[in-house]
Amino acid sequence: MKKEDWKRIEEALSPVFAEVEIAVKGARIRLRKGPVSMNRLGIMTYVNGELKAEWFSKECLERKCMRPKLQYVYIPKDRAILVKLGKTRAGRKALRDRGVDPNAKIRFYGVVWNNVDQIRRHYEKTFDLVSLVSLNGEIVYGVPDRIEVKDEH
Repeated sequence: MKKEDWKRIEEALSPVFAEVEIAVKGARIRLRKGPVSMNRLGIMTYVNGELKAEWFSKECLERKCMRPKLQYVYIPKDRAILVKLGKTRAGRKALRDRGVDPNAKIRFYGVVWNNVDQIRRHYEKTFDLVSLVSLNGEIVYGVPDRIEVKDEH
């Protein structure tokens, strides 16, 4: 997708309850701007008009369309204690014996994006071809016949 198309998407998603549809690897992704919590707006992701919990537990195309997040396993207060403990010889041994890594991170996926730039960066990195389908219900382009996903490795 061209830079101008991403600008059009950003402009189309500026009002609340705006909707944009794009296509990747044969799936249609609907991006809808709306309230996600008290006094906060976000861009929700729907794949083929649906949102299913099972997508988050297994590796599938739908999960690649969601927002990946990387977060520390331990909260900052606990991490500070573990890092301090790891500075002593006995502390390092205790952490190693229990299999505790204060810098361990976990990856999880969310459906809410903060802005269009996040979506653009993720989709350009993940998919070979992203195609704009409609802006607020108005058809822009047709869906290409062949859309492939990039190999993660």
